[in-house]
Amino acid sequence: MASASLAEGAHVPVAATAVRAVLTPAAGPPTGPASAGRTSAPGRCVPGVPLTADGGGAGGASDVVDLPSLPADVARVLFRVDGGDRCPGMLLRLVRAADGAELARVAPAADAPCEGGELYRTDGRWAFRPAPPAGALSRRVALRGRQAALSLLKYGAADARARVVLVMDASGGLSGRYARGVVADVAERTAAVAAVLAAGRMRAWTYASRPARLPDCAVDELHEWLPLHVRAGQLALLGRPRRRARGLRPCQVDMRWVGVQSDPHRAVAEVRAYVRDRPAPVPTLVVFLSGGGVRHAGLLLRELREAAEEPLFWQFVGVGRADHRALARLGAGPGGGPLGNAAFFAVDDVARTPDAELYDRLLCAFPAWLASARGAGAVG
Repeated sequence: MASASLAEGAHVPVAATAVRAVLTPAAGPPTGPASAGRTSAPGRCVPGVPLTADGGGAGGASDVVDLPSLPADVARVLFRVDGGDRCPGMLLRLVRAADGAELARVAPAADAPCEGGELYRTDGRWAFRPAPPAGALSRRVALRGRQAALSLLKYGAADARARVVLVMDASGGLSGRYARGVVADVAERTAAVAAVLAAGRMRAWTYASRPARLPDCAVDELHEWLPLHVRAGQLALLGRPRRRARGLRPCQVDMRWVGVQSDPHRAVAEVRAYVRDRPAPVPTLVVFLSGGGVRHAGLLLRELREAAEEPLFWQFVGVGRADHRALARLGAGPGGGPLGNAAFFAVDDVARTPDAELYDRLLCAFPAWLASARGAGAVG
């Protein structure tokens, strides 16, 4: 296979089974190994250390990536170059691990930094392309934040402020959507809401059989947070694992502990406890992602009823065409549902839902609840 030189937006199929990325000055071979690695998480990218460029023109080589051995829910392997802006003229080569034969290269213009490259699954096969610029995500979140602000203005809450909490369903029913990046897209869109309502800070939980709190997400660090923490639950053999899985960073949750069943009432209880223990002068908007198939629906509804006087609004979002009957009882729209403090809508294909439509549906019920809660003295 002849090597391909890739400009931004181009890609090339990868037939090799084991590859590595090599960062090198454009004028010659790599000067030796530098700190290098790969990153990935289900549907996005496996945590590691990025390739590093420095002012001396040093390069480096990543670990070998054995593509057939990667879990099925890993959709991307990212080779990100840190410090590329300090050392223009570097290029990234994807080579076959067995013999070093070059398969593709990312070669920016002479005065431009090398952002890196990524392997990604497409139609069941692997391909390689230049990594998106690190600033692309920030620009997209900023644009989505403006759209979220327009939706809040539309429903009379332009000046609202709130804590924003994202709760992600990690149960087995959503594993395919984690692999396709759907859940990460919802997380990104929710982060844009946090940029408007919560000064760019988003709290987060994941849940399946059990809930687990994730590190807070700062919107300007979203590109690092998504691959590390948007991950599907895993089935643990012989009960709960006694030891942490290998390869996890200290900040990451062992998803075997989270499990694969869908028990959202446990996550609701944990978020309620968090808000009780950490009172704030603003209400809390919870964006609660569900893949359907809820076990113990009665316990979920009881938790929400008991939270009726608390400064929390629960916006449930059903993803896909699963059984959402338990959540559909919560109602939807500007008037909210029968519980008053919760609403629900389902969307078959989040990726194809325009931002304007999604934010209207996501934010239409919160302002009405907020006005009612203020009138009742539940929030300031």
